[in-house]
Amino acid sequence: MARYGLTKQECAEILGDLRRQCPTTSDEVLVWLADTFAFDACADFDPNDLVSLLGQPGRKVIYKQTFSQDDLPEDALQMLLTRIDGKASVEESYSGGLLICRASRKQMSRYWPDSINEMILQFRNLVGSSELVFGFLTDDTILDKYELFILVSLCRN
Repeated sequence: MARYGLTKQECAEILGDLRRQCPTTSDEVLVWLADTFAFDACADFDPNDLVSLLGQPGRKVIYKQTFSQDDLPEDALQMLLTRIDGKASVEESYSGGLLICRASRKQMSRYWPDSINEMILQFRNLVGSSELVFGFLTDDTILDKYELFILVSLCRN
């Protein structure tokens, strides 16, 4: 589902809700997540999806990295997913995940839909049939880079 970016006031309201409902999540992460709602999105998520994911029991693993436009999104994501999978112990399984890609409109139109579909498949292959949340945001200030943010929830088997 596509959406237009929200106002600063609306993002502040989302941040307040996230702080109330996710008190164990670092404020830095909550601020970053709330700020993502200011961007237009060709695929987005609901704040309630974040609350549900962040409220799951277990450990959260978060990676956020900026890449050059020369790096293929699928390759960049695979590198991050390999790192994340290395953080999971044998006694843990994935109970949910969030993938956000932030890129300029020009880059997003270049990646949409083929690279985006491949990224969703890669993420599903790692996290499985757990609760998955995706966001693909357009930000024309990012220019010749793009950013990937991944959060996975791990629970004991």
